[in-house]
Amino acid sequence: MIHISRQRLLIGLAAAALFSFFGSRMLPAQQLDTASVVQRVDAAVKARIDNLAAYTVTEHYAVYKGDDEIPPIAEMTVTTTYKKESGKSFVIVSQTGSSIVRNLVLHTILENEQRLNQPGIREGAWITSANYEMQLKPGGTQQLDERDCLVLALTPKRKESYLIE
Repeated sequence: MIHISRQRLLIGLAAAALFSFFGSRMLPAQQLDTASVVQRVDAAVKARIDNLAAYTVTEHYAVYKGDDEIPPIAEMTVTTTYKKESGKSFVIVSQTGSSIVRNLVLHTILENEQRLNQPGIREGAWITSANYEMQLKPGGTQQLDERDCLVLALTPKRKESYLIE
């Protein structure tokens, strides 16, 4: 079991983009329509991407065997640097555990993240109407961390390993 969830990350980024665009006050559900919500999602993603030039973050990856929580069979801490013009790069700070698992699982994750974040490729993974059919779910909003959030159903427009279903 890997305690890394790309799907949760993407959903979280989409929710953050939605919330940052709509602000703290939401319109009543009956005043919303799918087309206007999708347009706002696209605008929020574009604004976030346009304003994100670079960042550096430390990430920790751990692989566990079955349902065991301790100890991990492999761990890796990396410094991740993102630059808009070149994508992501990684520097391994530390690694422990099975070298086979590190090479087959963790290094593969890093390689895929690096490939996916190259200019010209990363745009195909964004949660936008170019990549997904989006439909506003009936019922309008849902409470998440004490905030009203819009609920959208996402369906990938094409079969790609990095698009979520």
